[in-house]
Amino acid sequence: MAGMHKWTVIYLMDCPGNTTTAAKAMFDDILSLTIPDEICISICLQIPIAAIKKVDPLYQGPVNSQEQTTLFYQVVRNAGGGSKLRLLHKDDAFDITSSEDVRNFFQSIQAGEQKAENYMLFTWGHGAAISVFVSGTMQTESHKMLDMVELKEAILHTFSGKLKLIVMVDCFMQYFDTGLLLHQANVEYLVAAQYGITFFGYNYRKIFGELYATPGMSSKELATLVIPTRPLSKELKDRLACAAFFATKLSSYDELVSIMNKLGERLSKEMDERPDVIYSAIKSDNYLNGAGKLMDLFVLIYGIAKALGNNWEAQTIAQLRSLHENMFIAKFTGHELNKLEPKIALGLSVSIPNTADNHFYNGFVRYNPGSISGIAVACREWATFVDKYVEYADGLKIQTIFPN
Repeated sequence: MAGMHKWTVIYLMDCPGNTTTAAKAMFDDILSLTIPDEICISICLQIPIAAIKKVDPLYQGPVNSQEQTTLFYQVVRNAGGGSKLRLLHKDDAFDITSSEDVRNFFQSIQAGEQKAENYMLFTWGHGAAISVFVSGTMQTESHKMLDMVELKEAILHTFSGKLKLIVMVDCFMQYFDTGLLLHQANVEYLVAAQYGITFFGYNYRKIFGELYATPGMSSKELATLVIPTRPLSKELKDRLACAAFFATKLSSYDELVSIMNKLGERLSKEMDERPDVIYSAIKSDNYLNGAGKLMDLFVLIYGIAKALGNNWEAQTIAQLRSLHENMFIAKFTGHELNKLEPKIALGLSVSIPNTADNHFYNGFVRYNPGSISGIAVACREWATFVDKYVEYADGLKIQTIFPN
């Protein structure tokens, strides 16, 4: 390699047995192309040892263990055309949910021959809005995960604003706190699914084919390219029927935080005066995730404003609509979601629980403001409104169960 790469694409992959087919399909797409010197692809793959050959058929090590390991690869040119996976090393002790291990992996790239002018990160695994690589359930205390504060810190301590784009092949990651924390990490764009992702969602042959052909492309061009744009086969149409992907310009969060604080303050007052109107405006059919009670922020606010009537906060709502139009530079919505009216996925989720015992809200939003939640720290007025709504909604349920 002569000089620094233009882009290094980094993969952090937690690949349990049920995602190996999709992982193999992705690698097949990437390896069908001949990687140029200007581009580097660095892969961290945590996987059960018994499943390795399902992803890398040329792997030479033993595969009869039920334990898991982590393999580190680089994509390199193949003498016969296309590319191949070069296994750099294997680490049985690496933990993809450990912020220290992830940071060390990032720093090994930044300090070595994989260093680049710009970086793009793929996260691949099970997602839970505020975290990736989740094992266990977010509704209990038994989960293990890499949360977005930990990822933010790993990025800030390594890349100094050079990690431009993150693509999340994980569910529900178009979530307010995640975007805000990655913006604070100086990431420019986030591409992720708000709803209904499958691991087959992205067109890797197109992404890498165009990046290879134009290594100097901007982060915005690359973020737009990642959104599924190919003609979909029937199989993919079925898989992505209820998926909603968005490419988010993260600098929009500066204005969004200001708007949400303003609306949160007004909505808190409305909860004191007209709580029944707000309660009736928050439709249960609009929940995108039952456990975390995730609902699209824009669907929520537009619905409440309509219910309150008399052009409620008209100037602020107009500002929000303008921001909404510019915040997402590309999107894909499956045909089943396109049929819904009103829409339920417009680009960004927040947690709106309707009971006080919701574990996701209490554990990761309300009672943990210094750790995982960005919304409780940056949008205190909004958080106050949601607390009032939860108290009112919970009170109604108690009255239903124990009427006077």
